[in-house]
Amino acid sequence: MKKITSLLIMMLFSIIFVTGITVQSAGYTYTHDNRPIHSTEGYEFYQNLTFDALGLQVYEFAQPEDLYIYNQELIYIVDSKSNQLMVFTTNFDLITKKDTFIINKEEYKTYNNIKTDAEFLQIFSRIVTGKKTLKSNPTAGDSPYEFKGENPILTENIQNEYEYIFYGLSGVYRFEDNIYLADKGNHQIVVIDANTYRIKQIITTPEHSTFKWYDGTPAKGELHDKQALFQPTKLVVDRGGRIYAISDGIYEGIIEFSPNGQFNRFMGVNYTTLSAWEIFWRAISTDTQLSRRRVVIQTIFTSLSIDSKGFIYATSHATKNDSGVVTNDNAMIKLINTSSNDVLKRNGYVPPKGDLVYAVSHRDRSKVGPSEFSAITSTSYGTYTVADSKRGRLFTYDADGYLLYISGQFSTERNQLNKIEMPVSIKYLGEDLIVLDRVNKAILIFKPTPIAKLINEATYYYYIGEFEESSRVWNEVVKLNSLYEYAYVGIGKSLYKEGRYQEAMEYFELGFDRVNYSKAYKQYRDQRIRKFFGPVMTIIILAYVAKKGYHLYKYIKFGSKEGDEE
Repeated sequence: MKKITSLLIMMLFSIIFVTGITVQSAGYTYTHDNRPIHSTEGYEFYQNLTFDALGLQVYEFAQPEDLYIYNQELIYIVDSKSNQLMVFTTNFDLITKKDTFIINKEEYKTYNNIKTDAEFLQIFSRIVTGKKTLKSNPTAGDSPYEFKGENPILTENIQNEYEYIFYGLSGVYRFEDNIYLADKGNHQIVVIDANTYRIKQIITTPEHSTFKWYDGTPAKGELHDKQALFQPTKLVVDRGGRIYAISDGIYEGIIEFSPNGQFNRFMGVNYTTLSAWEIFWRAISTDTQLSRRRVVIQTIFTSLSIDSKGFIYATSHATKNDSGVVTNDNAMIKLINTSSNDVLKRNGYVPPKGDLVYAVSHRDRSKVGPSEFSAITSTSYGTYTVADSKRGRLFTYDADGYLLYISGQFSTERNQLNKIEMPVSIKYLGEDLIVLDRVNKAILIFKPTPIAKLINEATYYYYIGEFEESSRVWNEVVKLNSLYEYAYVGIGKSLYKEGRYQEAMEYFELGFDRVNYSKAYKQYRDQRIRKFFGPVMTIIILAYVAKKGYHLYKYIKFGSKEGDEE
């Protein structure tokens, strides 16, 4: 029966392949051999929320940059033009909005264990940038700065309270009672109290040779020219309070800070490798020839997310060679552990990398090149979703790296409510996916389709070790879509975990999963050997003993008589 089912599935695939499909079609997935085929979308568009639906003015939601959902209770959004922090309920009812934040000298000294005003003055001076970051609180007196043009000069006229003004607010994260804000334009990370919204800590440019201070003056010197500004764009915090941030123009990796704001290290760097030909060519090239070629550097990280175990999901773009040709698009998604190692599983048909089929030239009248990931989020049961800003797609994978489904619709028409233009943040709100779109200046809400709900359920049961229940739900998926290959793989994986290797082999074959089929076959073979080894060896030993006993019997009964006759 299984053989007949497999044959029917292959025939159906053949019919679909002859018909053909492009990745511009709404609702598609990829087969084991990387062919795009029609499929139900994982998540479907539900709602588009713009400034008026959020209770805001148009200028307040002009360039949204980041969104964070705290404990499925509160939603935080930051905007880099209005430089506001906005707080909503999970129904997107506005709770409050803030564009200035109070620094209280005594509170700041207490939180940061600063003993004297002189020490506070020294630390306070590091907040100086080329922008008017601080202004006097109306009740506090004069500013501690004298301004000459755009450049502030710190004086000793420190009052008790001042208002901090953001410039290019681009990232937000909450951990316990602290809200962490990436102030890109002021080159700082600001930590505020989640209840009072008063500033508790300001983390300035890391003391490392990679970075240079922005003091409002032109860069001077060879070393200074090679350094980069600290421009934090996204950040996350682990259970120990350590802060992880990515910064524009920094290729050394993710920046780790201690809970007190001290620079610790770079982690998860995206190394670029050269081919043998490129190494040879660079070795024999003159300085003039090298200057005309592209500089080969690591790719920069584009987004961050952290799971409950403290592992960091990070995205980047594909690496390219001197000619701009993609050389590696298999490591655009990483899962970085505390040892700074990439531990993402890539056990699917291909590594997780978004679209597998794409145009390589503009003559194809479509977006050129591989996916470009701009946001990532994960669930509590190992699945994760990445947003492709190039084609407005959402790709969801399980913990082993198998593509579960694709969401989001492609369209060349403008002003479509369901079109994803520039996803800068994605988060799960319950089962829903929330997409913050900078170009659309909107929040897009997507809800799971019936088949996606079943896929999520089956994946969840497998993750928590309920393999029989997972297999049952995967069978429901097969009933809805018999061409969904991974459903057969999912059933096979559950059967494998239950030790039912022969049955698992049959489903891995239906799912065209050669790797898992080989693993199941090996276990099945070993299982058969273990099953029959004991009985077979017992028979062999008994036969050997019987033979020896028979010879001994003959010797005792007949051997002595034969000797006497001689």
